[in-house]
Amino acid sequence: MAACKPAISDQRPGKLIFLARRNTRRAYNEEQVFGILQPYGFKKVYFENLNFADQVRTAHAAEVLAGPTGAAWTNLLFCRPGAKALCWMACENGEFAAYSTIAHEAGVNMKFLQYEAGFETTEELYSHRYQIDETRIYEGLQALQIGVSE
Repeated sequence: MAACKPAISDQRPGKLIFLARRNTRRAYNEEQVFGILQPYGFKKVYFENLNFADQVRTAHAAEVLAGPTGAAWTNLLFCRPGAKALCWMACENGEFAAYSTIAHEAGVNMKFLQYEAGFETTEELYSHRYQIDETRIYEGLQALQIGVSE
């Protein structure tokens, strides 16, 4: 983490980041979900298009991260303690603890929304298109107290 210090020293928290995806793997109703999150102040970020230093800066500046399960969640390592995270994943993934473990170690309050994909193999699970229910997104925001006046 010390090597990352120059990349994060001037960043202030406050950004609400939507983990957008450009690839077609695990395609879903992304625009509909972003339409729910955008009025709260979320901005789309394509972590796969950022260099490492920019990934560190972006994650460190984030107050909240929201998005589907995927490699971008490893950036939880660089979040500030007290940040919040909302991740959705297929219940068929089971007790996938990698991201929640990183969140715990980083001091990030992470919530998961699970959806039923209806597939049995990993290949099917990773290549299918799915719909995340809008009400689940609102429930996740409420669970993290996003948009609640303090």
